[in-house]
Amino acid sequence: MLRTPSTGLLTSNVSWEDVEKVVDAKYHGAAAFGPKKRISPLGLGIGLQSLLGVVDPDWKTNGKITLPSNFALKIASPVVMLQVMMSEAAKLPPELTAQMSSVVDEFVSFLTPCHNSEMFFYEFFENCAKRCEIVPRYHFGTKLTEDNQSRAFLAVEMIENAKSGTIVQSLTDVQMEQVLKSLARMQAAFVDAPDDVIQKAPHQGLSGVYNTIKDFILVLNNRASSSLLPPELASLTRKL
Repeated sequence: MLRTPSTGLLTSNVSWEDVEKVVDAKYHGAAAFGPKKRISPLGLGIGLQSLLGVVDPDWKTNGKITLPSNFALKIASPVVMLQVMMSEAAKLPPELTAQMSSVVDEFVSFLTPCHNSEMFFYEFFENCAKRCEIVPRYHFGTKLTEDNQSRAFLAVEMIENAKSGTIVQSLTDVQMEQVLKSLARMQAAFVDAPDDVIQKAPHQGLSGVYNTIKDFILVLNNRASSSLLPPELASLTRKL
């Protein structure tokens, strides 16, 4: 998997050709990007396991077909998080710094179930008999596999007037209530899902992703997170 910035879209290894290939399969050759296609970064400094951008595709179509005027493209990438981790690792004792290579390998391995679970989530809701309107529409995507370790992405509906935030951002009571209600509605949608569908999920619960993280990596993560927190919380996070 790509671990340093590259020359593709949003400094990833994904090219326009990679996305256009999936678009061609999705729309059976009836749609393609035009010469004025472009992608603009979205949420810089927020994503830690992905790169996010808004695509204006300049569609060229054959026949009548309904297409989104734009969409959000989320590229699976550990580059930003690895940069943060290595920056913090420089402050660690030498005996711990020496372990960073194996730690990086472990972290990168977490990205596959995370990205593939996200695709599973969007595909599930897109195929529900009654759509959950709070979930952005899913357009297309590719999974991380043994044969595809650095060109995975998904395209979803671009939600206008939405506010991006970090995982350590403080929320108001009203915002927290909105989040909890949305989570409840999404979880309720899975209640009646048949077992054969649920069993297709790439991992079962967070323990399948995070159960091997070393203690000193949690410390490193907290140090990195403390630089993003409001001052009144930063010192508490460093102590944690």
